[in-house]
Amino acid sequence: MRIKRFRAKDMKTALRMVKEQIGPEAVILATREIKDPLDATISVEVTAGIGYHPALKENRAQAGPKAEDQSRAIPVTPNIGPLFQGLENNLGEIKELLLDLIHRSSLSEKFRDHKKLFRLYQELLEAELDPAIARALVERVAREEKSDGNNLKKVLTRKLAGMIKTGLPLNQEVSSRPRRLALIGPSGVGKTTTLAKLAALTRVRQQKKVALISLDAYRLGAAEQLKTYARIMSLPLSIAQDKEEFRQAVELFDNMDVVFIDTSGRSLADQETLADLTEEFNRVENLSVLLVLSASTKDRDMAAMIRRVQGLPVEALIISKVDETERYGNVINNLIKFKKPVSFLTNGQKVPEDLVPATPEGLAELFTAGGNGLRNLNRGSGYES
Repeated sequence: MRIKRFRAKDMKTALRMVKEQIGPEAVILATREIKDPLDATISVEVTAGIGYHPALKENRAQAGPKAEDQSRAIPVTPNIGPLFQGLENNLGEIKELLLDLIHRSSLSEKFRDHKKLFRLYQELLEAELDPAIARALVERVAREEKSDGNNLKKVLTRKLAGMIKTGLPLNQEVSSRPRRLALIGPSGVGKTTTLAKLAALTRVRQQKKVALISLDAYRLGAAEQLKTYARIMSLPLSIAQDKEEFRQAVELFDNMDVVFIDTSGRSLADQETLADLTEEFNRVENLSVLLVLSASTKDRDMAAMIRRVQGLPVEALIISKVDETERYGNVINNLIKFKKPVSFLTNGQKVPEDLVPATPEGLAELFTAGGNGLRNLNRGSGYES
């Protein structure tokens, strides 16, 4: 199949060029408008192709005599197997060609025929990075390619790290004690286990007085799980069933350095319950909220959850279960889109070992290296104050 692009001031002129230069059998594969950034004029680009599959020719040869001689021909059953197989192969080629054209047309004209940059762009899309973010990254990488040799991944990692924010709330100074951190997030992301990891490391590594409060009265066994962790770590725990008990628990632990608050995933699913939780949290001094999201959450679901909790004082994100996927485009998309810092990553069930403080470089490498990035992350696990 022969492919050619035609550009003209309008669609009618472009189609006439296709007909004149390729012929009436041309197939239109793609069209798009192009705006000149300097003079704002608009032109039309048409991509057209023509070609045939050998199986079609073979089938015609097997079809028998010409139309005028068919009255004397002996009826035969045509062998259509090669035709269908040829059509299937041809459709597959067309699909790949169309995807190739779509991806190339997303890049600036001077970059779309650069094989290494185009392949890098495809890899970013395969890793589920948003096309607009992928395009911006590739074009930033392209500007430094010559000065940094051919190591595109190295430049990509550095550029991506510059777009990611991180921060450790526990290291930030507050006007008075205690520092209170509430973990929120949808059900099943590992909030309680993550809270236990943070509490243990704060108690052991930073030698601070730590207490726990549980607001998860809905999930069967949640309070028992936190009771077990509290008993093992010898930490005081209060289980609050309602607003009044929560206020009492906050007052009870007023002499602590850090108080960790566990919440129910159900609190975020119901608008009324979420509004009540927001109201209560906004009344508590020195309280920061950490939103826990699983690395395997769908891109749109992750974005919807971040929007849902905008009324809460969310200081940072915790990305859990990074060991359960090898594609992190959904995470990077939302970090860049919402400009929320990441505080920690969790990469396993072990308490407290599988907790890693987030860094821009570590997150960027996790994305660009996939499985290898996760292995590097595991080697650096464990929270250091």
